[in-house]
Amino acid sequence: MLEEIVVEELWSRRILPLASRVVVARIAVACMLALVCGAGLSGCRHAASGTADVVYVAAKGAWLRDRIAPVSSKVAPVSNGEKLKVLDRERRFLKVETADNKTGWIEEHSVIDQPTYNAFQVLTRDHANASVVATGVLREELFAHLSPGRDTERYLLLPEGDKLQLLERASIKKLTAEEAYREQQRKAAEERAGAAADRLMELIEKGKGPTPKGPIILGKAPAPASAPDSAFVPTPPPVDPNAPPPQYEDWWLVRDSHGRVGWLLARRLDVDVPDEVVRYAEGQRIVGAYLLAKIPDASSPFPDRQAPEYVMVLSPYQDGLPYAYSRVRLLVWNDRKHRYEGGLRMNDVVGYLPVAVGHEVLDPKGPRVPTFTLKLAAAGAKPGLDPDTGRLLPVPTVSIKYRLDGETVRRIGQGNEPMPKLASSASTEAQKRKDERAARRHHR
Repeated sequence: MLEEIVVEELWSRRILPLASRVVVARIAVACMLALVCGAGLSGCRHAASGTADVVYVAAKGAWLRDRIAPVSSKVAPVSNGEKLKVLDRERRFLKVETADNKTGWIEEHSVIDQPTYNAFQVLTRDHANASVVATGVLREELFAHLSPGRDTERYLLLPEGDKLQLLERASIKKLTAEEAYREQQRKAAEERAGAAADRLMELIEKGKGPTPKGPIILGKAPAPASAPDSAFVPTPPPVDPNAPPPQYEDWWLVRDSHGRVGWLLARRLDVDVPDEVVRYAEGQRIVGAYLLAKIPDASSPFPDRQAPEYVMVLSPYQDGLPYAYSRVRLLVWNDRKHRYEGGLRMNDVVGYLPVAVGHEVLDPKGPRVPTFTLKLAAAGAKPGLDPDTGRLLPVPTVSIKYRLDGETVRRIGQGNEPMPKLASSASTEAQKRKDERAARRHHR
C-alpha cells in the first residue's frame, strides 16, 4: 500500500517518466525511505546497493569486465553456481569480487540474489526424502527452475546425460503465438522503461534531473492531468470466444545425482526405460517401467541369461493430462517359447504415481513372490489440474495390489472381493472436451 502511495506522489510531481508499474515500483521502493524522511533522491542507489551483499552466477558462464562500456576488457571468468561478493551497483550491472579477490562488472540478469538462492535450498531440503516415481536422462544441458515455467527463476545448469530422479509432474499453459508476441513486447517495453529510469536516476544524482522541493507529504500533492493508471496498467486483450482450448507443457520436479532439486521441461528429458520393453509401448508414451523379477533362461538373449519381467504404465503423447497414466501392461517371460507375453492389460484407467513394487511372503510357508500396487482413481472422481500450480488435483483413489506367480498374475483381495469401480480416462477426456465446447458457446 505504501509503495502505491509513493508511486502516485512521484507521478504527481512529474519525477517519473512513463513506465510500467514494475519499473516504477522498483524505483519507488528504492527511494521510499529517503522520500518519507524528506531526504533527496541522491541516496537511492547507495541504499539499494546495500540490500544484498552476495549473488550467485545463474548463467552457464560469464566474464567479469573492467568497466561498464561498449568496449571493455575481460578480467576473470566465472562459472555457474559461483558465489560472488557485491561491491557496487550501476544501472543494470553489479561490481563483484570473486573468491580469489578478482573484481569486475557483471550483468544483473546473469546472477541470482541471496533470497532466490535460499529458495532453491529450501526446495532441495523439502524434497530430500521425496519418493521417486521414475528415473530419467537429460537429452541436453538444461537449467533447473525454481517453479514450473519458462520465465521463472533459474539457477543450476545440469549437464547432458545426467541421471535424474523424477519426483512430481506439473503442467503449465503454453502461450499462443499472439500471447507470446504480447509478452515479448511487454518485456521490451519494460527494458526501455528501465533504461529510462536508470538514466533519470543518474541525472537526479548529478543534480540535473527533477527533484522534489522540500519534504514530501504523502497524499498532499495535486493530481496530474491524466491518471497514471493509463500508463501503468496495460489494457487486457479481449476474450476470443472461438479461441481453441489452451495447450499445456509438462514440467518435472527432479533430483540430480548430487541431491539438488529443481523443475525441468519434460520434453528435454527421457524416462529411463530398458531397451527390451520399448517395442511394447504400442504407440504410447512410457511413463515408467518397473522391474518385478528375473527368470533364468539359458536360451534368452540377455547377457546374464536372466530375463527381466516388468510392469509398465503408459499414457498418450499429450501434455497437460489430468492423470499420470491410462494404460498398464505386464510383461512376463515365457521360458519355453523364450519371449515376452502380456500378463495383464488395463486400458482407460486414471492412474497416479508411484507404482509400488516389491517381494512379499503372502502364503504360509510359501516363497517370496513379486508384487506391485497400482493407485487408480475411483469411480466418480473428477481428475484435473490445479490452475495455480499446474499439479494434479487430489481425487478419491483405490489401491489395487497384484501378485505374480510364474506367468500368472492375480489380484490380492479378501476372498471373492469384486474389482472396485474405477474412473475412466476415456470418459474424463470426453467430459473435458464437452466442457470446453460449452465454455466457448457461453462466451458467444
